[in-house]
Amino acid sequence: MSLIHTAIDQQARANPDAVAIEFDTTGKRLTYGELAAKCSSISQAIRLATKDSKGQPLVAINVERSLAMVTGMVGILKSGSAYVPIDPAYPLDRQQYIFNDSSCQVLVTSQTQSESSVVESALKDGITVIALDESGNVVSSSCTATPAEQPELGQEESSLAYVLYTSGSTGNPKGVMVQHDNVMNMLKHFRDDLGVHNSNHSVLAVTTFCFDISVLEIFMTLTAGAKIVLASNASQKDGFALLELIESHPNLTVMQATPATYEMLYVCGFTGRDNLIALCGGEAFRPNLLKLEFQRFVNVYGPTETTVWSSSADITSADAKCIPIGKPILNNTFYILDKDNNEVAQGESGEMWIGGKGVTRGYLHRPELTEEKFVTFDKFNGERLYRTGDVGYMNEKGELICQGRMDTQVKFRGYRIELGEIETEISKKAPQVEVAIVIVRDDLPGGDALVAYVKLNEADAGAAIDVEAVKVAMRASIPAYMVPKYFEIITAFPMTPNLKVDRKQLPKPNTTAAAAIPTTAAAAAAVKIVKASSSTAPKKRGFWRRVGHTLATPFREIADVSEQIKDMEMREEAQRRMVAERDAAMTAISKSVADMQLLLEEGRIEFDAQTRRRMETVAEQALALAGSQKIVAVASANTATAATLAPQQQQQAVIAVAAPANDTSKLETEISDIVYNVTGTRLEGSDASMEMIGLDSLGSMLVAASLRKQFNVKVAPASIKEHGTSLQAFAQHITTLKRG
Repeated sequence: MSLIHTAIDQQARANPDAVAIEFDTTGKRLTYGELAAKCSSISQAIRLATKDSKGQPLVAINVERSLAMVTGMVGILKSGSAYVPIDPAYPLDRQQYIFNDSSCQVLVTSQTQSESSVVESALKDGITVIALDESGNVVSSSCTATPAEQPELGQEESSLAYVLYTSGSTGNPKGVMVQHDNVMNMLKHFRDDLGVHNSNHSVLAVTTFCFDISVLEIFMTLTAGAKIVLASNASQKDGFALLELIESHPNLTVMQATPATYEMLYVCGFTGRDNLIALCGGEAFRPNLLKLEFQRFVNVYGPTETTVWSSSADITSADAKCIPIGKPILNNTFYILDKDNNEVAQGESGEMWIGGKGVTRGYLHRPELTEEKFVTFDKFNGERLYRTGDVGYMNEKGELICQGRMDTQVKFRGYRIELGEIETEISKKAPQVEVAIVIVRDDLPGGDALVAYVKLNEADAGAAIDVEAVKVAMRASIPAYMVPKYFEIITAFPMTPNLKVDRKQLPKPNTTAAAAIPTTAAAAAAVKIVKASSSTAPKKRGFWRRVGHTLATPFREIADVSEQIKDMEMREEAQRRMVAERDAAMTAISKSVADMQLLLEEGRIEFDAQTRRRMETVAEQALALAGSQKIVAVASANTATAATLAPQQQQQAVIAVAAPANDTSKLETEISDIVYNVTGTRLEGSDASMEMIGLDSLGSMLVAASLRKQFNVKVAPASIKEHGTSLQAFAQHITTLKRG
């Protein structure tokens, strides 16, 4: 088994004119021969800077998505070093932490990053900085050593290929050390399984290089002599742009993405393609994704610590009720162990441990954590296993089923519960729910509570669910303490930079709604069930165990709700006062304009056009302060009569005025309706900002898709933030697109 870069060099020698990388729809590309030449230059610059290094050097790469990103990664490997990816799009603190923690000897960056804090920090510490242009040519190096040809050093297959930082439980990311042999084993499996073997094949690369699934997209393709179709930063975030990229490559062989990316593409009109193999991983495969149709739809599973993917399964509609993660890939093994680290029987649940050639070296500078997570078992013939922290079992077909994280097992009111089990029950009992996420919140009135966040199916997106009915149905299947207290319907889940659901950013639920009297038949049934269970419950349970929790925190709940009511009353009173003051002011302006008009008509006063316009401007400014954007026009003595304002009609009246030529009020209303239908939040007033609705990337995609459908214009999701400073400004943007 060879090294990653030597396998790529073999492809370059065999077919130098084949296209290795094509960058989005820019027309920029590199052949294998060009790639090899650029990588050699980069590797020489790195070898010169690290020639006195005693161990294998680590080299940070901090570049935007471009041809330079791929040439930089391969060039670092060719130098005998291991690369440490640092995405320039990440927060600066995270970039700086990774750079400092990894103790890299060289930083490969781009010309556009020359003034970044990471570059400045490296130069300050005397670390060599090598800058590349967008095509991957070396344009500068801060190394002061005399340039000289540096020989290639012998390198073992067990040497490091990359160190990739993943989120850590302490709040700081941890670096996973992955070797060449780990990677090459995984690449061989998927080249053979997916049939990617030559220049006739192409693979879409859409994932940030700080997410380990990019390793498959880039290196599987290059070691096979195939073509990378590299998505730009813009296409990564814009589902419409990504869809256009996919459609511009009708013979694309393989694509790989997270569930969130596939959902984003579906929102933008993508339904799949029968000549495309699609890999889905990074988080749990969701049944709603089966509305997409591919030649093959492959669910892949694996932690970074076992090299990208460790198992795979082709998914069909028959798997909708229980999605498998499949069987181990080449030279990988799975063990399902109980709490005493003994194997469980087939069909029984336990913690999943992974062994084989994918198991990595461990964590950089973290020997204690490495020892905790990577364990050698004598009873398994001395095999070194990685504990995934995931719960799973093997079904009757010999396929692995992942049931969720061990750390989603929480202690709640003295009971140990599995949040994934609750999520599954919600989906079973409420068919209109597409995805359910359950967490425990400790920031709500009454103390800890289970909160369910649900996203509805597209067909039911504008509807609501009968929460009480769902709760009743759930109590028939699981204990009452596992039924969430609050249900929150959301249109899109907050995502991490790697497009996984960010549970920490889920919004606080609305807890102020009254729920004392059931209003539905299902709720009434729930009351009957509760009464029946109370009357028939065994006496030994006792009063406190049955209803004690209900009485445990009444005073805190009453105090919290009382404060909320008091705040609401104060806000309502202040709002009534301000409305009254505004209406009085607008009435005064109306009277002043009307009086002035009467004086003009009677010939008792006169003034020139300039003075009249100055007075009109003053009136308009006063109206604007009061919330109106209408134009005031004081007619000449022989024309229009005065009109009065009508505050009770929400300041829609006009003072002797015609509507402006560029009035966008109707369009604003249509946009507001669209936003409300998608997000459940209504924008009120022309100055309402689109940012008020707090759209994430998928939410922006949903709004943009609806706007495109309604107005037949190409609305870019990014334009919602760019032009959405106010509803009026966004309406003007839509008007411009219509004219274009």
